[in-house]
Amino acid sequence: MSVLITNHENYIAKYSVGDALIDVSEFAQLVLDYIYKITEQSFEGEICPLVIAQLEQMYLGKDYRVEAHKVNQSGSSSKEVGDIDVYDKDNNLVNAIEVKDKDFNEQDVVHAIDKFRAAHLSSSMFIYGKNVVYDKDAVFLTLKTIGRDGHYCCLISILNYAKLRIVDLKTITIRQFVDGLLVFAKAINAKDDTIDAVKEIAKQIFVVDKNE
Repeated sequence: MSVLITNHENYIAKYSVGDALIDVSEFAQLVLDYIYKITEQSFEGEICPLVIAQLEQMYLGKDYRVEAHKVNQSGSSSKEVGDIDVYDKDNNLVNAIEVKDKDFNEQDVVHAIDKFRAAHLSSSMFIYGKNVVYDKDAVFLTLKTIGRDGHYCCLISILNYAKLRIVDLKTITIRQFVDGLLVFAKAINAKDDTIDAVKEIAKQIFVVDKNE
């Protein structure tokens, strides 16, 4: 019984951050600073979907359900469309987001949009990581062609996406943001290195802020 209790406590601690280690002030800049820092590394592609899923959930609110899927496994279930899927309160798919934290090309964009169109979505988002490289001319031409054929896909970097979402959130605390990241990390069974980074960088941001 003692072992079971200890294991449960360790499991709870894994997906939480101590109150003394993180700021609770409503400074949007702290959240953006955090995102800049944590997206410097990919952690096998797990960080970007976590950041995007949490921002999207905070932006949309409780009437929507944001589902992040295990990295490189989107579409593995018949119910999964993008790396992140958004449902309304009636469980209707209303948006899908493809997330790439590695170099991509126009074929990758077409493949993602084919999935979105098959799910009867007329618009979608394709969000790429901080250090990603792609052929802008070829990808933009592809998006333009597909857009004129009836599906609009917003291609945007994670940093620009984050800035847009944060400015729309009237109040946002780094505490709320990091807590949400850990909820999504648990949902996708994120690797320990990813979870450790989520918590460690939160502590770093907090310490820097308090020392300034």
